[in-house]
Order: sequence, then C-alpha cells, then structure tokens
Amino acid sequence: MIIIDTNKKVVVVTGASSGIGKAVAELYANNGFYVCGIDITSTSSSDIIDGYICDITSEAEVERIISDIGKKYGYLSLIHISEPTRP
Repeated sequence: MIIIDTNKKVVVVTGASSGIGKAVAELYANNGFYVCGIDITSTSSSDIIDGYICDITSEAEVERIISDIGKKYGYLSLIHISEPTRP
C-alpha cells in the first residue's frame, strides 16, 4: 500500500528527462513535492521522480497520464511546462 502525504504538493513537470525540465523536476523534488516527470521519449523515473512517457501534443495521451496520476496520488497541485510544444 502506498501512503500519500496529502500535505505535500503533487507537480507534473514536462520535458523532465533532461536539461532544464530535469533540473526543475529535481528542484521540486528536493523541496518536498511529489514529482511526476513527463517526457516524449523517455521516462525520468528515479528515487525522487515518478516518470511517464507522454506526447503532450496528444490530448488523449495527456488525459490518460493525468488520470493515472490522479488515481495514484488522488490530487494534482500544479503543472510546470518546461518543454513547449512545437508546431
């Protein structure tokens, strides 16, 4: 059974497998957030980040990931978009 501390905030960070997105995800994690890292090509899973593969330009994929996160944590505090979508 996973015990979730509801006093902690849950953040979704896009582009979290590398670069600025990874640094932002680690910053949130090191400051007490539950972090769900999303990236299009690889997961950012680690001891402090729960990683997901998702193409944020696909509404269906985003809905699926947010639903999965909601089922796991029960709530979502904020979304930090580090990787903009490209036309």
